[in-house]
Amino acid sequence: MSRGIVITGVGVISKLGDSITQMMDQISDGKTAFSKYREDDESGSDGRFLEFEAETYLGRKGIRPLNRCTRMLLAAAGLALNDGAFEIESYNEEEIGVVAATNFGVDTSIREMEKTIVTDGADYLSPISAFNSSINAVASQVSIRRKAKAFNITDASGFSAGINSLILAKNLILAGKANAVLVGGCEELSDDLVKEYKQAELLATKSAGMKPFDQYSEGLLLGDGAVVILLEDLDYAKARKAKIYCRVEESFITFYPNNISSSLVTEFLRSNLVASEGGIHDIDLIMSSANGSVADVKEREAIDAIFKPDVKLFNIKTYMGEGFAFSNMLQIALGAYALKNRYIPVCSALDADVPPEPGDLNKVLIHSLGLDGTHGAVIFGKYKEELSC
Repeated sequence: MSRGIVITGVGVISKLGDSITQMMDQISDGKTAFSKYREDDESGSDGRFLEFEAETYLGRKGIRPLNRCTRMLLAAAGLALNDGAFEIESYNEEEIGVVAATNFGVDTSIREMEKTIVTDGADYLSPISAFNSSINAVASQVSIRRKAKAFNITDASGFSAGINSLILAKNLILAGKANAVLVGGCEELSDDLVKEYKQAELLATKSAGMKPFDQYSEGLLLGDGAVVILLEDLDYAKARKAKIYCRVEESFITFYPNNISSSLVTEFLRSNLVASEGGIHDIDLIMSSANGSVADVKEREAIDAIFKPDVKLFNIKTYMGEGFAFSNMLQIALGAYALKNRYIPVCSALDADVPPEPGDLNKVLIHSLGLDGTHGAVIFGKYKEELSC
């Protein structure tokens, strides 16, 4: 096998719906889903974290011990498997693995355990809290409960964890370790986490808001949820007559240990894109990572320096907030959706004088540039049957 890597399923749990189509309909109607914070409350939110009814997706049996992030990712994994018409049975359970990108997936569980130790003592810890506090807890539970037995891996590499997870999953398929991988991104917000971001002066105020690519933006607004894509070997997907969203063509990631500069971002993108199949000029749509932070300027200057002015640009964080691994994986899912459906209903052009009309897409660039110095890019190509012949 290993003649190509494709995406065959997508599952989403978000404030704007449990499918990409539903989410895009809401966004087209001007809906947003980031959490807003009361300016008179140092630690609390206004209750706008994602309200998630796990029983709707998972039933009641056995979900009580699971933390909220695990429940969301489990539900998204089920939706991705359903979307991809992939049934995990005894004959193929060793052929599918799990890679989960999450930076704060067990954050709440760890904080609760710490509070119990401080206030009541270690003797009062529940045995359930032990596995919920492991960094690999979320991926492990998805692997166990969805019976994906090839492997389960957690990536907590920051803003670009989704791209890093996709690269890892792709390489494992190419190495023959699996034929399919559930690649997910999930984050959950909490009042404690919001308080820490406020203390670090990274959050925008409720009045100012988050304004990606805007010099007057005052910081981030946060969002949470879960996304899972089903990644497969092309021949394996074709053999089971799977619906194919797109091909994963190229992927790159790097890390800047010191300050990020526009020139470094431009050089990294240009050198990798020129060397890729089709080059820079075949890219029709960029899924940007702008989130209202100082990194936006570097990303925009690099994009302006490299791409033609009529390339389309879409920024999901304008609508969903900064969700770290969740929003990075959401960029990936939306890129696949755009190629499958040949356009995305809301976007802009680099040149404001060029109207962003819907049109056919051949290649999409998923771009991530984080405040933590991570910088990743993935190129998706439209799937054409003749390419695999």
